Amino acid sequence: MFHEALVARGAVMEQVQGFERPAYYVKDRTVPVRGYDWYGNYDHVKNPDQRYEKELEGEYTFGFSKHHHAIGEEALSIRNSVGLFNLSHFTKMYLTGADAQEAADWLFTVDTDLGPGRVAYSCLLNRKGGIEADCTVTQLNEGLGTLVGPIIKGKGYYIVACGESGPQALSHIRKELVKKRFKAIVSDTTDRMGLLSLQGPKSRQLLQSITESPITDQRFPLGMSHLIKINGHPCRAMRMSFVGELGYQLHIPVASCMSVYNRLVDAGKGFDLQHIGFRAFYSLSCEKGYHLWNHDIRVDDNPVEADLRGICRENGQYLGKQHVDILKNNGCYKRRAFFTLQDDVCVQGMETIWRDDQIVGYLRRGNYGYSLDCSIGIGYVRHPKGKVVDDEFIKSGNYEIEVRNKRYPATLFLKSPFDPTHNRMLGEYESEAQEEEHFED
Repeated sequence: MFHEALVARGAVMEQVQGFERPAYYVKDRTVPVRGYDWYGNYDHVKNPDQRYEKELEGEYTFGFSKHHHAIGEEALSIRNSVGLFNLSHFTKMYLTGADAQEAADWLFTVDTDLGPGRVAYSCLLNRKGGIEADCTVTQLNEGLGTLVGPIIKGKGYYIVACGESGPQALSHIRKELVKKRFKAIVSDTTDRMGLLSLQGPKSRQLLQSITESPITDQRFPLGMSHLIKINGHPCRAMRMSFVGELGYQLHIPVASCMSVYNRLVDAGKGFDLQHIGFRAFYSLSCEKGYHLWNHDIRVDDNPVEADLRGICRENGQYLGKQHVDILKNNGCYKRRAFFTLQDDVCVQGMETIWRDDQIVGYLRRGNYGYSLDCSIGIGYVRHPKGKVVDDEFIKSGNYEIEVRNKRYPATLFLKSPFDPTHNRMLGEYESEAQEEEHFED
């Protein structure tokens, strides 16, 4: 949808779920992905354009990427100004029908009946309480007869799942609708809609400059969705963030994608808008301590173990709830934890976690936190004797992370130390600056 425009701006592409998406951006040149030529074998002519292959050579290391500092510049531009992500590969679907509410109550761990336009973050569980996918669920209200604002009878839901869990989420929902014989259908609109994410302290000002709809805290609080128009094109705007900042998602019909994108980029010149790739996106997400499906949450993880009990409702029944309730009442044998390492060492996931000279787990994901200025990791801690892992056990002890046969001191947190009060997502940057000034004094 935005592929050619992003490549022209210097996007270096990577692949996920069959989609090409920007990994990071280079300045003053293009690095297009060419058709696969089998390295000139099997009667294929080797492509003389080797720009993309040369660019990838900077990744051939167990240490920090050659592009480490460029990725850091992108990440910090989000924290300090405003950046634009292309999330069009996310799976987008509608749940409609006479039993849509009943189906939603069965499928999602969170209470989805929050009122028109409210966006909820939820898990989809299997019968053993494992996490099949995570997604956002929005109760529909407006109906303009458009792709982003369909006219429906009764209640309906707009569901968005990230690129890695999207196909899994769609398959899981379809399977359960058939099993439970719900009078409801799920419609996949992924290929018919683009998705841009505008994030950072200046995101509200930039979005307001290109739409007549009021983008205010009163009308647009965190977790709210509205239909707006940009350049005369209807879009669904959601105030939400996967990187821990004030931000908005724009869900756009394919035919309107380039018109909205061009308007956004043109207006962005006055706000120092930067294009941001997924290397920075994952760094920011990990730094905030957010969950990434098939990494720190998987089908063999229970939400209680993953510190997601807050989105598992007490009332009613949903698929896998009995297993959630057991762990809520009896405790867990593994707990998700966040680690920081002050040594100049690169972690990428799968590194061993040591506690008091005993192995207690491994990192599911590793990255570099550019705002924290250190390497960070997320993993699960188990008791070496197979006991329940309580707060006393997990908070005590000396932790180390083993990287290439060497152990490095690590500090454990139950939640990320980055913006623990979520001021930034609320748009309260002034109070954060005052706190930092007071701390320096």
